[in-house]
Amino acid sequence: MKADIILINGKIYTDLYADESDNFAEAIAITNDKISYIGANEVALTYNGEGTQVFDLSSNIVLPAFMDAHLHMPGTWIEKLFSVYLFEEKTVNGYVKLIKDFYLQNPDAKIITGQGWENSVFAREDGTNIGPTKEMLDQITTEIPIVLTSIDVHSVWCNQRALDLAGITRDTPDTDDGLIERYDNGEPSGTLREEAQNAAKILLEKNPPTKEQYKRAVIEFQKQMHSFGISGVQNMFFGSISDEAAYEALQELADNDELRLRVNGVINISPSVDIEKAIEYAKRIRSKYNGEWFKVNTIKCFLDGVVEGKTAYLKQPYEEAAGKGDSYYGTKLWEDDELFGVVSAFDNAGFQMHMHATGDAAVDQAIRAVQYAKDHGNSRGLASEKRDNRHVITHFHIVDKADIERLAPLNIVAVIQPYWHFKEQLYFLPLESAFLGEERAAQEYPCKSLFDSGIVVASSSDCPVTPINNPMMGIYTGTTRMSNYDGESGDVRYQLDPSECAAVAQIVDSFTHGAAYAMSRDGECGRIEVGKKADLIVLDTNIFTCDAKDILNTKVQLTIVNGEVQYKL
Repeated sequence: MKADIILINGKIYTDLYADESDNFAEAIAITNDKISYIGANEVALTYNGEGTQVFDLSSNIVLPAFMDAHLHMPGTWIEKLFSVYLFEEKTVNGYVKLIKDFYLQNPDAKIITGQGWENSVFAREDGTNIGPTKEMLDQITTEIPIVLTSIDVHSVWCNQRALDLAGITRDTPDTDDGLIERYDNGEPSGTLREEAQNAAKILLEKNPPTKEQYKRAVIEFQKQMHSFGISGVQNMFFGSISDEAAYEALQELADNDELRLRVNGVINISPSVDIEKAIEYAKRIRSKYNGEWFKVNTIKCFLDGVVEGKTAYLKQPYEEAAGKGDSYYGTKLWEDDELFGVVSAFDNAGFQMHMHATGDAAVDQAIRAVQYAKDHGNSRGLASEKRDNRHVITHFHIVDKADIERLAPLNIVAVIQPYWHFKEQLYFLPLESAFLGEERAAQEYPCKSLFDSGIVVASSSDCPVTPINNPMMGIYTGTTRMSNYDGESGDVRYQLDPSECAAVAQIVDSFTHGAAYAMSRDGECGRIEVGKKADLIVLDTNIFTCDAKDILNTKVQLTIVNGEVQYKL
């Protein structure tokens, strides 16, 4: 049997936890889309034939390709190509200039949209923060609406025209699930958070990117992912294009043999859902989209918001600097009985739940929901312990350490974002420390504790919240708890609780096998084994043995997906 690709003279990590003194395989043969041999150079070369590509790796390491277990495809590419890209700017004046430039360059636009502004940029000297204001945008135009999504997608920034069209006035009440930021006189200031965004987001839904624009952005995003060594993603579909349009676009790319990322999609649900109709719809979508490159079997829901938006659901109240009084616990989006019923029903129907929980009270609620499903859901006739739906809790920003031990018995997967596990200047002091108090903020984002508890941990970026989702940045910060930003890496001033530093092998495993497991693709991906899909990467640095600072500079030299070279440095 001849191979299509042979890699020789490499250090092939078939076991990420192997000691350096152990023997490593030095060669791999790939036939069609699978690994056909792992072992010695001389044996691998017997697979050489006409048309075989042979790569001499010069002792560089080979790993399973990375996967990102929670992001929003196509990252920042819609903004880069078709709207306002704010991700790389960090000042109010800079934001305003970028928005104004886009307006002047697009005089026929009916709406201005974009993403990437950060709450922390708008913090006041007294520690309060009502977010960006409508007046900042009104100086650009009051003729057409401007609706700009924050980097964390939990808030929107509107001009007065957008507020008017959305019907937001001083008489519009806040709800339990949403917050309208206001001036002292009660007038809306221009920032809408959580469910309060929905009125303005209707304007985005009326002016979405076209399907062709989305497909073009996906192709550019895919190229970027391959350059980072990423072969698969869990796509959360959060953005201005509808889920159905995204499903269709991705399936069309797969049908046209253009999709070379393994994409898992989600179905988003919110409170007050009609469970029977939701399950009927989900089953139809799952049946329709169930291919090798694109499949949907995950139900996504938010249990709370985010700390920086003062909407994470906490066990202990926010500090008074949050501006919500001394007994404010954040936003609880679901009542227990409804959430428990939803999780149990979808568990019975064979779907995975993927639950956003940033606050410790939300994490607890998610655990209790899965426990309820295990205890009460058996309509499929399966013993609960034999189900393999692999329910996910993601983010784990503020966590009660006692709750971590409750995860493994329920086979709950922890999807974390190690990129964020440091004292980020624009978040930690002006927002997190102020809103949570120094002691609670210092304990945020547990990492090593999750691995040590015996659960499966999967890493992700939440891109475009992390605009550049290069896994090397996540591996560096996950193992050092230090900033991955230029000029800050290695500086202990930005280090967050070093007792939670994970091992390099643990974080790499979370980007490979852990992410594949979370996506129910571990039978074919995530490890280097004969018979598995040939999704492999070659790195120019041995990240297991180099100094930590060198991880950040490590480059992917080669990315192979499904037995085909998709990227070569």
